[in-house]
Amino acid sequence: MGSILAILLVVSGPRAWPSPPPVTLHIEKTDGGLRMTSPEAADMGVVPLGPNRFAIILAIGNPPRIQIVYFGELADPGPTPGPTIAEATRLAREWLLVVPEQARARAPLLAAAFESVARRIEQGELKDVQAIIAASTAANREALGDLRNEWLPWFEKLRQYMNGLADAGRLAIAADHARLFREVAEGLKP
Repeated sequence: MGSILAILLVVSGPRAWPSPPPVTLHIEKTDGGLRMTSPEAADMGVVPLGPNRFAIILAIGNPPRIQIVYFGELADPGPTPGPTIAEATRLAREWLLVVPEQARARAPLLAAAFESVARRIEQGELKDVQAIIAASTAANREALGDLRNEWLPWFEKLRQYMNGLADAGRLAIAADHARLFREVAEGLKP
């Protein structure tokens, strides 16, 4: 298990304060997880950001201002985290709007194709980017058959998204591709 990290970020507050007043955040382990309380907070919420990472949002003071505490487990250094599951899944689902309705019926088959390539990556069969792209292209063509051209606008959006991830260093190794392909597959499922 890694170390626990908590970082405080003030999103807004009166300009007269050079730094925010201290906030007490009590975190207590319970049978089913963690319980958090803050005597200064009028309200608080927790937003999951990824595996073992959360943002704790606190409304403090009068007038209220928002403070965010980022909380998570520090793991061993590794590749930069990829996109959140929600982002890639949400985008894959949104992009379905550019696919004609009749062709969308093949979305579950395309999801299975992405999952099969992800599984091959995870099993160590596909290791380099060129092999991953070739395998993905072949599996996707087989899944879509004669309706492939109807999906070209969707694939163009995916290509642009993947290029952005690669440019940001978030699609650098085979495991990044496997994770992304599984997330995209979730967005294609009914």
